[in-house]
Amino acid sequence: MFFKVTVLFRLGLTAYLCAYNLNSMKKTCAIAWIVAILLSGCKEEPERVGNTLEIQPETTIVSQRYEPKLPTRIIEVDGNRITVEVADEQAERQKGLMFRSHIPDTIGMLFIFDEEKPHSFWMRNTSIPLAIAFIATDSTITDIKWMKPHDESHYFPSKPILYALETNRGWFVKRNIKPGAKVDF
Repeated sequence: MFFKVTVLFRLGLTAYLCAYNLNSMKKTCAIAWIVAILLSGCKEEPERVGNTLEIQPETTIVSQRYEPKLPTRIIEVDGNRITVEVADEQAERQKGLMFRSHIPDTIGMLFIFDEEKPHSFWMRNTSIPLAIAFIATDSTITDIKWMKPHDESHYFPSKPILYALETNRGWFVKRNIKPGAKVDF
């Protein structure tokens, strides 16, 4: 005759034991209970504080606080204010928004060049999807282009420019800003 003994452990395991006689059954049950007790001590318990349990979260929330790396100023694009980091030195323009994990929707980067010409941009080492507005000397937006993260192809304006404004992709669309809009520096 077979006996089925189900022993529930704290870990959710079920042991099925078989025995031919009662003596063997007692020994088997005793061993199963000792194993169950030992295994139940292996599971980590939440830390107790006084009479309450303190549950530790399983995920860590990383702060998304933004710290500008360049001097900032506020500009207006077709009446919409945006805080921009100003990249007016060659090294700053070359680095741009590379190696950034995010920028808030209220922040952009304004590139100021020394001479008006068709300056090009790329997205090497840039993991944020961006939009770029190319701006002529008269402060008029000539083109707005969407740029893909890590895309090393070059993005060119249709005309020579003196400025460029990079923002999170969608910033211009949300504000209905199109080529021909004016920028107040």
